[in-house]
Amino acid sequence: MTSAKEIKKRIKSISNTKKITKAMEMVAAAKMRRSVEAVLRTRTYANLGWATILNISESKDADKISHPLLEKRKEVKKALIVLIASNRGLCGGFNSAIINKALASVKKHKIPTDFIIIGKRGISIASRFGQNIISEFEKNDSSLIMTDVVAPAKMIINDFLEKKYDKVLMAYTDFISPAKQVPRMRQILPVDIANEDEYLGVVGKSEIL
Repeated sequence: MTSAKEIKKRIKSISNTKKITKAMEMVAAAKMRRSVEAVLRTRTYANLGWATILNISESKDADKISHPLLEKRKEVKKALIVLIASNRGLCGGFNSAIINKALASVKKHKIPTDFIIIGKRGISIASRFGQNIISEFEKNDSSLIMTDVVAPAKMIINDFLEKKYDKVLMAYTDFISPAKQVPRMRQILPVDIANEDEYLGVVGKSEIL
């Protein structure tokens, strides 16, 4: 039979564990709050920048604008998908959702497609599905600065200009709220306005002008 002393010891141990768990919860909540604030601070700038490019592409004088990154190829022979995943697991269906979104795009369009992976977890998952990964880049979870994206951006632009790929898409997860994240695909090279209604609903032309 368990003695009263042992029971008290267990109760104290459980109480200590509860305090530690509560402290960990508070730290995690603070980190999450900072991450959400960082996302929201950059979103308006990013949306306005993208919307400006879209408006230039669909303007009446668009045919007079000559830029190699806006060149639409007559035939799409090969595509590149830049897939952004997480560095760690234990995040529910976060990684599998964006991988499945990218694979569905490959299956739908039936075009030879290579992958650039940003984030450690995306590498193992994409490899498991037999995708051709041409390059991998680390993702900084604590902060994002311009130098973090210079290397992949240069590689993507150079490969497009050298016509290794006829279009480049990005597979990413759109943060809606802590409880909801939506996997999305967006064509970034050349700029494609065909499926941007949802985006322009967030930042419309009137806000840009």
